[in-house]
Amino acid sequence: SYCYFDEEETFVDNYYRCNGLTIRPIKTSKEQIKVTSIILSPQIDTLYLHDSIQLTANVLPKNATFKNISWKSSDESIISVSADGMLSSISEGIATITASARDGSGISTSMTIVSINPNIVDGHEIREADIQVYLNRTA
Repeated sequence: SYCYFDEEETFVDNYYRCNGLTIRPIKTSKEQIKVTSIILSPQIDTLYLHDSIQLTANVLPKNATFKNISWKSSDESIISVSADGMLSSISEGIATITASARDGSGISTSMTIVSINPNIVDGHEIREADIQVYLNRTA
């Protein structure tokens, strides 16, 4: 036979009563598996001014209970980072991007990225008007 439990009617003195049987519920709690490491990809050290790139956080172990990550930039005015790891270069400079596990483990990883202007070569700005292209020219 089957028992259908109604908390108010069958739960008495920390026991369930059903068909003449007394059943003591056993509380089980799934042990939380904490994050042990975070691997960021792609690994980059340079981002061109006004470009964007999506970072991915690989959380280990694979069976961690909570795999949520929080993202942070050391300087949002240089490189901003969204809640899902999208980086955007705002201005020239250096910023450190940190991904932290939100499971209370204290695990985090960081990468330092230089945001550069691709139009600067050896300290000189290259403008479109300065570029000349020569085809089929030999010395």
